[in-house]
Parts: sequence; C-alpha cells; structure tokens
Amino acid sequence: MKTCSTGFTLVEVMIVVAIIAILSVIAMPSYSRHIEKGRITTAKAYLNQARQEAQANFLKEGKYPADKSKYKSGGDLAKYHDLDVSADTFTLTAKKKATNKFGAEVSLDLKTGQFTYSNCTYESVCEWARRIKD
Repeated sequence: MKTCSTGFTLVEVMIVVAIIAILSVIAMPSYSRHIEKGRITTAKAYLNQARQEAQANFLKEGKYPADKSKYKSGGDLAKYHDLDVSADTFTLTAKKKATNKFGAEVSLDLKTGQFTYSNCTYESVCEWARRIKD
C-alpha cells in the first residue's frame, strides 16, 4: 500500500522564507538610495523653477523675493521638504522634513545657479548628486 504525500515540509518552507529574507536585506539599501535620488531630483527641479521665478522678480523689482509664499508650491516637494528662503545669501533651500526618513537638504544659490547637498541619508547619494550636471 502506497501513501502519497502532497505539500511542502516545514524545512522546505523555512528555507524559502530564509531566502526571501536574505534577498530583501540585500535589496533594501539599494531601494532606499533610489528613493533618496528621486527626492533630490524632485527638489532640484522645483528649485530650478523657483530660481526662474526669483530671476523674473529680480528683473522686475530689483531684488529677490524673501517671502516663501512668492514661490509656487512644489507638489511632491511639499510632501518631503520644507522650502527655506534666505534673501541675505540669495539661496533657496529644500530642507528634509523631520518625518522623512530618506532625502537630503538641497540648496540653490540664486546668483550662480550652483547646488549644494547636505544631510544625505546615504553619503554616496550626495556624491552622486554632486557629480551629475545641474
């Protein structure tokens, strides 16, 4: 008399769970870096748009606007960053919100158009951002 067994043993299921856990541990840092790169890119695009608005205001009134309400809301930027305007140093800064785990602080000099990056979750992402063209 033959008995036919169907299904998986506990050992087989535990091996599959262990493999999935190992793959997720390997993939998570890479995924996190891609999230951070996307948020930096979003902040840069918004700051470039804000720079154009500031330049138009400078041509019209002879000064950069110091009030952040003068700059249009940045959609995704508002989810992950707070805009900070410094009329003294002519910089716009997208600061990472405290509730945001990933991202960086991105600053744009209104006069030169140069970006600076700080407070990155992963320093390699800040290095990546410095290497790409603005």
